[in-house]
Amino acid sequence: MVFQTFALLPWLTVQQNVEVGLETRGLPAASVDGLSGLAEILQRHDGHLDFAELTDELGLEVDDLLPLTDALELLGFAAVKGSQITLTDQGLAYSAADVQTSKQIFATAAIEVPLVRFITTSLRNSVDGSLRAGFFRDVLAHHYTSEQVTQQLDAATGWGRYAEL
Repeated sequence: MVFQTFALLPWLTVQQNVEVGLETRGLPAASVDGLSGLAEILQRHDGHLDFAELTDELGLEVDDLLPLTDALELLGFAAVKGSQITLTDQGLAYSAADVQTSKQIFATAAIEVPLVRFITTSLRNSVDGSLRAGFFRDVLAHHYTSEQVTQQLDAATGWGRYAEL
């Protein structure tokens, strides 16, 4: 059984509610271009491929692909089972879509990622649609090193901009 809730937990403070989502899983260091490219490669192979075949084809190590596969999985675009990565129906639609449609599919998936949702909601609820980066850095600093905070914010910003969130 998986416990998922998109509501606030009333017995926790606002800070603790934010942290529930942030501590579950950070964003992989994967750009939209990188994960889109991997999705397109998988699509050309009928939506699935063994990691050994994939690394041979690309001339890369598995470790080079892990952030991209993690991102596809986090967004619900792929599933990894054993050494096989397979695009989901959503991933197939994303990889085959034109730019505008792919942005819409990406936006729908990205907004479900806790950090992206937190940043987007915070910005939408601010008076002028902006907040100081220090606010987000302070919240993330409870869970990540300074370097990881920068990576998390860079990834979330890139994903949010692409999705036009």
